[in-house]
Amino acid sequence: MFTSERNAVRLGFSLGLENDKPDEDIKRNTFEINLRPGYEWHFAGTERLSPFFGVEADIAIKTSKFTDDNDAAYITEIKGAWDDFGTERGFTRFGANFIIGADFYIAKRLYLGTEFGYGFEVVNSSDIEYTAEDGSDIDPDKGGSSFQIGPNFNSSLRLGFVF
Repeated sequence: MFTSERNAVRLGFSLGLENDKPDEDIKRNTFEINLRPGYEWHFAGTERLSPFFGVEADIAIKTSKFTDDNDAAYITEIKGAWDDFGTERGFTRFGANFIIGADFYIAKRLYLGTEFGYGFEVVNSSDIEYTAEDGSDIDPDKGGSSFQIGPNFNSSLRLGFVF
């Protein structure tokens, strides 16, 4: 949303949910939410082209769970991932990006745009907790963390509408 002729606030949002049932007794679930609030400064361009630079925060959370209702299963529940290899491992992520891009107005308030950026992120992986068939807990695999700096690119075209 533009706050003035050349400045805009932005909010990226994504929500993901996966429920997988590969077998009668097995269920795998993930849930992910990502918020990306930010601010843009637009340059004077042509009548239809609006180049800009900006900043955005990146905040994400993912949870994962595996359950096996088979009576013969040794591990009946895993929280934090889908298996002990860390497939679909949960996490929390915090980061920030500096972005540059351009929007091309195909109609008065409708545009196509693209952007790329450079930023950092800190990812904290979830612990993987196991529950055995007898209800006892097995020693969890502790989650680690990573820090990354580098380029990022939104490889899709954005279709937007100016409010």
